[in-house]
This record gives sequence, C-alpha cells and structure tokens, in this order.
Amino acid sequence: MSDTNGVADGTFGVACDTRDAVSFAALEPAVAEAVRDMRRLHRALDDGLSDNHESTRAKIARQTGVPVSYLKRLHQRASEMPDVSGKWARALRLACERLDARTARLKHQTGKIEHELSTIRGARARRRGEARGGADQVAVLEKPGGDRTMGREA
Repeated sequence: MSDTNGVADGTFGVACDTRDAVSFAALEPAVAEAVRDMRRLHRALDDGLSDNHESTRAKIARQTGVPVSYLKRLHQRASEMPDVSGKWARALRLACERLDARTARLKHQTGKIEHELSTIRGARARRRGEARGGADQVAVLEKPGGDRTMGREA
C-alpha cells in the first residue's frame, strides 16, 4: 500500500481499498484498536494539504513516544502483525484519552462562550428596542381621549 492512499477522504488508507477493509476486520483485537487509535491521532494532528503522512506520523511519535517506524508498520502492514506491543498500544490509548479530554474542555468553553454571547445579544436587542420605541408611535399620534384622527373630521 502506498503512503498516499486515503489522503483525499481522510481514511488514512485503511478503508479506501476494499482489500484493506476486509483485512482490517480480520485483525487481532489489540492490533485493530492500536490502528484505530493511530488513525484518530492522525486525523487530529493532520494539518491538511500541507502535511503528508510522514510528518503527521512524526508528530504522533513526538506526542506519544511511539517510534515512527512502528507507526508506519501499523499503517502499512497491520494485517501481518500477530500482536502489538502493550507499551506502544497504551501510549496510543493515553494520547487518545488526552485528545478526548481536550475536546471536552474545548466544547465546554465553547458552550460557555455561546451562552455569554446569547446573553449579550439579548441585552443589546432589549436596549435597542427601548431606545427606538420608548413611546409607542401610535400613542404619540393619539389624542388623550383615544381619538386617532388628530382633529380631522372623519
């Protein structure tokens, strides 16, 4: 499998080729979990078109401590792996958990900011309404007796 498979659709080469999709389902559970964790980290750390698989794997290696060669082996030859190193699988799992915690923190902060924005927008809308229509326009044109003709005969 070449290193450029799956770039366009973000699948990291595992699901874009039908042969790979079949072999992925047949992987050992520990290997499949390590590949899934590596793919999640790859999607999270990929910078888009300016980034290639090697540089993204290097980022994952710096973040997790897993050697780049092991990540490349997980990417390209996972179907040949009978098992995965517990040390590296745990490092990938912990990195995914840190990613989940960071995502939850960001969602919480975003929710707080959105709530504050809606409060501010509501207050501004109320102030604008009070400034524009402090007195109802119809009430200004009415006579105190309630006649809207303003002295004209109907």
